[in-house]
Amino acid sequence: MTQNRIEAIKSLYSLELNNNDAAFIFLGYSGIILRLKTFTMAFDPGKGLDLSEISAIEHLDLLSFTHNHWDHYNKEKALQLFAETGTHIVADIISSEELSTSVPTNLLTVGDAGSSFKTYRINDFEVSALRGVHVGPISQYLVNLGRLKVFHGGDSGYWRHPDVSADIAFVPIGTARTCSPAVALAMVMDLQPKIAVPIHGQKQEMKKFRVLVEKVLPDIEVIVPERFKLIKISI
Repeated sequence: MTQNRIEAIKSLYSLELNNNDAAFIFLGYSGIILRLKTFTMAFDPGKGLDLSEISAIEHLDLLSFTHNHWDHYNKEKALQLFAETGTHIVADIISSEELSTSVPTNLLTVGDAGSSFKTYRINDFEVSALRGVHVGPISQYLVNLGRLKVFHGGDSGYWRHPDVSADIAFVPIGTARTCSPAVALAMVMDLQPKIAVPIHGQKQEMKKFRVLVEKVLPDIEVIVPERFKLIKISI
């Protein structure tokens, strides 16, 4: 199984992408590795990657953590990813405090949304930390690359951000936490993405979310992911 996962990661990096293409691998829970033609980012990998799989990651421009729960953030794995890639990390307050003893200040941004949202300029892109709803501190993220905006909701519940839009939206739909398929639909109604990908939920919840979106927002494409299955999309 590990070998198949390594091959999926290698395929992600070897895939030829045009300017309007993207490809991603779902790691389970809220974990995502998303690659564009000139930019690669990872969200909430938690413990979803072992050392051999981390070694297969050729490059990251951004690694982000929405909050410090085990299924989203693990300090040891985060530092292994950083050692392998030297990437910039954007993390919630608690996770960034843990990482600050090992990650240089210029490569670590505290993704604190404050009362609503806050935008950080990093190299030639922007990351906005958006206020979320959870049992503890959580930040949702919007990565703005100029021609493309990517949203990742961790496993946050709904907090209205009416002036925020995205092209690709990874939205949590797990009713065992704070977000149901119907609440995820509300997120998508705000964001109006071209593509919506349900995360952090059971397969039946993902399918229910797809039915809701197809009924209310038929122009939005919904992709139900499978763990470590490489998915290529066009924006």
